[in-house]
Amino acid sequence: MSYSIEQKCGKCKKETSCADGMIIRKAVEMIHMLPSRYEGTERVGGHQGGGTVIHDCVYSFEEKTEKE
Repeated sequence: MSYSIEQKCGKCKKETSCADGMIIRKAVEMIHMLPSRYEGTERVGGHQGGGTVIHDCVYSFEEKTEKE
């Protein structure tokens, strides 16, 4: 199981100065690195979920122009 991230950081003027996208990516990496073990056929501990993390800066997103 795994998580993916949907971000529009690459389209934002603040991509290089904003830490939010990087922090969210690192948090997902940490989830994937949590140790787990199996007891028989059952997975115990670690992360057991999966899905998509949607990072959508609604209020502070500033779209890049074609020149940027």
